[in-house]
Amino acid sequence: ETAGTALRVFHRGVAYALPLAPTEEVTGLQIVDPCAGCASVGVLSISGSSGALVELASGRRIATFPFDFGTSYFAPTAKVQGKTLHVVENFGPGDPDSKSQKKAIYRSYSVQTGLLEQAIPLPCATSNDPTPSPDGTRVLVTCDYGDAVLIDRKQRRVQARFSHYVAGCDNGPSLTSYWDPSGKRVHKEGCGGEAIVEMPSGKIACADDPHLALVLFAQISAAPASAARL
Repeated sequence: ETAGTALRVFHRGVAYALPLAPTEEVTGLQIVDPCAGCASVGVLSISGSSGALVELASGRRIATFPFDFGTSYFAPTAKVQGKTLHVVENFGPGDPDSKSQKKAIYRSYSVQTGLLEQAIPLPCATSNDPTPSPDGTRVLVTCDYGDAVLIDRKQRRVQARFSHYVAGCDNGPSLTSYWDPSGKRVHKEGCGGEAIVEMPSGKIACADDPHLALVLFAQISAAPASAARL
């Protein structure tokens, strides 16, 4: 909750007050523990296209960013896994950089220092929902409101693109994905179920959602794969 010029949050039974400027309004918050014994960190999305990493115990801002982390209608544009903050930055029509940087960019930052680790251009005008694999070497990102791309962080490139990845229903853009522990499959949320998608081929292993079950996925330079139902 916001009270005066502070954001009051509760984490692991402890209350914290994170200082805010009088004009700042928090639109999103993720709290993470980067490692055992590390200080807890808040990832803030602030209205007016800005974001920040904040140390919960002290309220100190580790880093600030010139972009926020998305709206409630869409899946988030930032996720934290371990010590890494995964972000996709979009350049809309009103962005001053849009003329020179029309495509989205994937960026990774250190949660503890806020330093930029990687920046990889994406073949998407708009992207969101960066979902890292369990080992953090690959990141799945939705692309242009319907497709998805798979980023290989070791090779610093887009490894594959899948067509019609987002479920075709009203709340499709807000639905997210998660990897299974093996790192070989992704569970994609649908409108009333989910699809299990093999990576990096994009083949649907099974699906119980009609908005996903008949979708064809196409890897870059590969033939579409058919879908099976549960």
